[in-house]
Amino acid sequence: MAIDAVRAVADEGKCCILDIELQVLEERLRNRGTESEDAIQARLKAAKEELAYAAEEGSHDKVIVNDDLDTAYEQFRKFIVDCN
Repeated sequence: MAIDAVRAVADEGKCCILDIELQVLEERLRNRGTESEDAIQARLKAAKEELAYAAEEGSHDKVIVNDDLDTAYEQFRKFIVDCN
């Protein structure tokens, strides 16, 4: 399960970066033409589970909304520097 992988990364003291937008993920998977419908649905289900986990209080050390590139980059850069 993808959530277990995220927890394992965090348990190792590493920073985990997630970028999940279901509509974009589905478009990418369909445009590749390499995934069966069952595989696409399985990937979308896993992504939905990751989003549910992400919504849990305390599941992440930092949430950055990329609605302004310069601001998001600065927040990301500062977070990475602080992690190390």
